[in-house]
Amino acid sequence: MTDRGLSEPGATIAARLREARRGRGLSRRQLAEISKVSMRYLALLESGDGNVSAAILYRIAAALDMPITGLLPDGDGHGVAGDMAARFAAATPHQKHAILEILGTRQDVTPDRRRRIALVGVRGGGKTTLGRLASARLNIPFHEVSDGIEKLAGMPVAEVVALYGQDGLRQYEATCLAELAAQHDELIVAVGGGIVETEENFDFLLSHFHTIWVRATPADHISRVSAQGDDRPMRGYAEAQRHLETMLSKRMAQFARTDAELDTSSRELDHSLIDLIGIIDSWKNPGKAA
Repeated sequence: MTDRGLSEPGATIAARLREARRGRGLSRRQLAEISKVSMRYLALLESGDGNVSAAILYRIAAALDMPITGLLPDGDGHGVAGDMAARFAAATPHQKHAILEILGTRQDVTPDRRRRIALVGVRGGGKTTLGRLASARLNIPFHEVSDGIEKLAGMPVAEVVALYGQDGLRQYEATCLAELAAQHDELIVAVGGGIVETEENFDFLLSHFHTIWVRATPADHISRVSAQGDDRPMRGYAEAQRHLETMLSKRMAQFARTDAELDTSSRELDHSLIDLIGIIDSWKNPGKAA
């Protein structure tokens, strides 16, 4: 019988990651900067305590210029490699497509988007509030991409931006979206309007989710953000409104690429929710009479 000591998946990955990083003369901070994986997450992985994500492990391996298999236990059908193979074999076609895209392998199969819904727009439009209500009404999961980014990075979004800049934030955003597409055939996700600034991320969203632009007037956006407890827009209301109008104007063409539009301006929440569920239902049941 073989010694299973270091064959435990977490311990094996920890040992191989430390060896590969040190062999390339990289500090943990340097590897974090290259891979866009937080130092906290790397420290957990190197101690054997991290919850291994295939997408993040792939990113680390790429930063170390080595195949992902170089960080995994030997492929004897056991451990992480065997477990990943078994999970992939049991995955739905949609999940397999998303997993292969994470690994950089393209497929010619178009993913079924009908039951994946993405609400996109600037803060204050109502996407998070409506997403949660629709999730409860339809009994399907709801996720916020910002929460997923914070979970992946192990820090608030503001810290991600401070440490890694917008490029780092968008890489975390890409990983989060890919993992959501791989893990769920049916869900509602709220996505910040900044996604349209990165063509690759927005294209991925459009191809893997039915997308709805949740919009409102600049005045509604600002008043709703203030009602959430952020009074900064009200201190310079006129300036904030002009800034928002300019930003929306620049992003208009990209937001117009979404599959549907939901204008919540001066509307009761219940009415907007009815409209949203109507849009979702038309995609889930395309043959149903309007």
